Amino acid sequence: MNSRLSTALFVVGIVFLVVGLFLYLSWWFFLYGMIALVIGAVLVLITKKSWLLKGLVAGVPVLFVAWSFSRTFAPAQTFLIPQGFSGRFIVVEGEPCGIPDVKEDGRYVVTIPDTGIVILQREPSGGWVDDHFYFVDATGTRTPVAGSVAPLDVNTIRPSVMLGGSGSVCGTMPDGGSSTEAPDAIHYSDYYVLTTDSNTSFYESAFDDLMVSKVKACRESAP
Repeated sequence: MNSRLSTALFVVGIVFLVVGLFLYLSWWFFLYGMIALVIGAVLVLITKKSWLLKGLVAGVPVLFVAWSFSRTFAPAQTFLIPQGFSGRFIVVEGEPCGIPDVKEDGRYVVTIPDTGIVILQREPSGGWVDDHFYFVDATGTRTPVAGSVAPLDVNTIRPSVMLGGSGSVCGTMPDGGSSTEAPDAIHYSDYYVLTTDSNTSFYESAFDDLMVSKVKACRESAP
């Protein structure tokens, strides 16, 4: 490889790295960005430049993306749901008065009570989910339950569990206003157990009020 070709490949590689980093940070095209980063890194590495220069130019953006991508994964969780449970359950996180972490085979285990509301000490975290669901009977026997993303689709496997999303109840700010960033804000995630007789209307204000009441009672009971 002559110096002219080496320099051209080096420049093209840098362009791929810059474009790839931009696409990755745009989120919607992150996969294309990662592909562009790989191509750019390969082009830079096959040039005749010094290994120190090639390592810095290709390594910094690739290591940044690898670090950033590793942080987009939510903790692996196993949910134990009472046999026969149907409808919505809520997982509240970030409450010091809540249940401490329980791990099994490297996964967080979350036991859902009959009330459908569980309060955890663990701080909220988002990202790509890795959730497993099980029905648990009175003897402790676990039956796997599938995940679901389309509750209104007649072809949806039932029973199954769908992640509804994350939400917050505003707390009071020092200036008298309210915000989800307030210290006393409540952060939670919704899940829906879909069975053959599940109601497609999951949101009930009474259930949300019960969740807020339970969190407040939890906080008041803390030493």
